[in-house]
Amino acid sequence: MHGIAVFLALGATGCTSTEVTCPAIAYFATLEVRVAGAAASVDDVVLCLDDVCATEGAASEVGIVTTPPVRSDDTWTFTGEFPEGMTVRAVDAAGEVLVDQVVDVTWTRIGGTEACGGPTFGSLTLEI
Repeated sequence: MHGIAVFLALGATGCTSTEVTCPAIAYFATLEVRVAGAAASVDDVVLCLDDVCATEGAASEVGIVTTPPVRSDDTWTFTGEFPEGMTVRAVDAAGEVLVDQVVDVTWTRIGGTEACGGPTFGSLTLEI
């Protein structure tokens, strides 16, 4: 009987784990694009990569997955997944491109944990 107690005591010491189990959740990012300067001339803000823009069906093939943006005055807010090296375009009502800028967004985690990740937030300003 003592042999079983010793085995159980020794076996139990190796059972501790520092692994973290993360939830199977897809975290999305929020990107806020503020238009400065002649903001009144801007009709829409569009996210693009390799000349494929988020308004086109193929956008998800290049890594842009987003819901339609929410506009509030001179700010467009996008929620989704965004690739590095994307271009942000501001266009007028006639569809003319007012600014076309490759952006490097600094993302900040705004929830979740360091080990498991979480939703992120980034912002940028387009000067017209």
